[in-house]
Amino acid sequence: HSEWGLEPTPGCATAVEVLVGLHLVTPGQPVYVVEGPTDVGVCGPSFVGTLGARLHPLQALALAASGASRAVILYDGDLAGDRGARGYVDDYGTRHEGAADLLSRYMDVTVGRMPRKLDPGKLGREGCLAIAAAAKPADELGTLPPPPAPPRTRAPESPSPYVPALRNPTV
Repeated sequence: HSEWGLEPTPGCATAVEVLVGLHLVTPGQPVYVVEGPTDVGVCGPSFVGTLGARLHPLQALALAASGASRAVILYDGDLAGDRGARGYVDDYGTRHEGAADLLSRYMDVTVGRMPRKLDPGKLGREGCLAIAAAAKPADELGTLPPPPAPPRTRAPESPSPYVPALRNPTV
């Protein structure tokens, strides 16, 4: 609410307290963690959405309390999904925990690698379950390193014949 300049409504949950589909998790069965409500709607029961590519510690606690046997993280096949699932080191060397780090405190966790530029909502339930079957333990994947610095480019040539004359006046 505060992001939009609104006062919190008493009794309403904040985004970090919400996991879309949590009520459809069956205790003793795996839970599949995806990014959004559309992914949950398409994939159905046992899929929960974190409302973005980041799991909050409160959401991790809610998943742990659900009674799920283990978690399979199936974030989107893009940089945000990779970082959200595995964690990353930023440009300053600070490590940011991913969903796998948070959930592994409470249950076994594997991470499924979505094909690039695809998400669970596009793959559907069966496609996601196939990827989940091949998911790897989170500790085998490691943390993502900082992104490489962009290559330096040469200054463009001047589009105007007058600019070089301004640099080298003949007066």
